[in-house]
Amino acid sequence: MLQKGENQRVWTETGNSLIQGSLAFVDQDYKAVLHYFDPIVSQIGCCGGSDAQVDLFRQAYLKSLTGVGRGSEAQAFLRQMTKGRSMTPLESKWLKESQVQ
Repeated sequence: MLQKGENQRVWTETGNSLIQGSLAFVDQDYKAVLHYFDPIVSQIGCCGGSDAQVDLFRQAYLKSLTGVGRGSEAQAFLRQMTKGRSMTPLESKWLKESQVQ
């Protein structure tokens, strides 16, 4: 049975892209990750899961931006992710990695 309405958007569009992008991340195919994640990155949370699970998808996106040389976008995304709080040591490391371009 085909999904309709909101279910179609969440599962067919966003969910499928999260799955395909995650598989590409496992293969370190960062260009493919961005192909799937770029259009849906702002909607990652709509599929549910814990905050930690959603953060893993965001981290995969961030690392992929850096992996293809889109460092300035990675920096902006990281600053958006950490807005209103200090960066953790790991996030500071990611920021430095994104600046080595």
